[in-house]
Amino acid sequence: MTILEQYYVLNVLEPSYKYSESGHYYSPSDADTDLEGMMTYIRGLPMEEQPEVFGMHDNALVAYNISETNRIIDTVLGIQPRVTSSDENAATPEQMVDAMAADMETRMPLDLDMEECSPGLFDRDPETGQMDSLATVLLQEVDRFNGLLAVLRRSLGLLRKAIKGLIVMSGDLESMFDALLSNKVPGLWMTAAYPSLKPLASWYKDLQMRMEFMHGWNKGGVPVSIALPYIFFTQGFLTGALQKHARKHLIPIDAIDFAFEVTTIKSDEELAETGPPEDGCYVRGLFIEAARWSEETMTLQPSYPGIPQEALPYIHFLPAEDFKPPETDYQCPLYRTNVRAGVLSTTGASTNYVLDVSFPTPEEHGPSFFVLQGTAGLTMLND
Repeated sequence: MTILEQYYVLNVLEPSYKYSESGHYYSPSDADTDLEGMMTYIRGLPMEEQPEVFGMHDNALVAYNISETNRIIDTVLGIQPRVTSSDENAATPEQMVDAMAADMETRMPLDLDMEECSPGLFDRDPETGQMDSLATVLLQEVDRFNGLLAVLRRSLGLLRKAIKGLIVMSGDLESMFDALLSNKVPGLWMTAAYPSLKPLASWYKDLQMRMEFMHGWNKGGVPVSIALPYIFFTQGFLTGALQKHARKHLIPIDAIDFAFEVTTIKSDEELAETGPPEDGCYVRGLFIEAARWSEETMTLQPSYPGIPQEALPYIHFLPAEDFKPPETDYQCPLYRTNVRAGVLSTTGASTNYVLDVSFPTPEEHGPSFFVLQGTAGLTMLND
């Protein structure tokens, strides 16, 4: 419908109306509708369609070229044979993978221990007997992260034994061997993990940062800001935040939804005096793709050339009763990865899509502009 708004408008009857900013695409005038005029018009069109035809930024072409390049590189790496160097001192593939596995075992994060939790974190309300909603979320996160770490420890141990010839190299272990050799996350791990498109080195570092955040939450209580990208089950946390607000203000949870306020806060140090908000939570770690956030106008703005993704400041997720976003706001879909696709999990939530974040837009660029740009939020990048 947004695309049709460019064509099914009265302005198309004006000779000066252009379908794109460059002016290359327009309706020929009556004087140019004979055969020669039409041929001249067609020859004047660009040989290849540019992103502007679809209302997108030039960065879309850059993103496409990067995606195609990565796809070709992955294909080349996938068919590359394991070649042993003629240098006697060079490490064999088996030695390299074994060293990587040993290093990962050494740097493996510790399990989350509920016995080391902050005092009173999991206490129940003496009147209702209910546990705090976010404490329930933390319990679920503990189970998921500890389960993932168990898979990592077990598979790394088995792989090292298989490399040494102590056990049979199964199909799963061989796939894991090839993945580690190519700096990819093994499929065995991804089935137990959260969605991510990062290469192995970045993925493992990201896992350590997630565990550091979760240990801080477990030992120090609910943090002043929530690193939403570090939450294993994102929708579960958001539901817990809504439930906490509903219980506090005695509002049916079905009647509330999130309102959003983009702040100028960029670090927890700025919250040292004020602490967390009275209602809702500060969310950090999000990115915006195909747009940028302007602190000067406090609105979305088109991306800068060559910068398709930018970090967002802290956003106040504030539960509000019967919330209806302004029509001038862009309802920006938030995804966990930039694939922008997912499947329904057993809980009924998407494995990739999270929710729509409402962003104010400037007068010169309304919500339709950012729809065509393909603007979306991300909880993580691919690098």
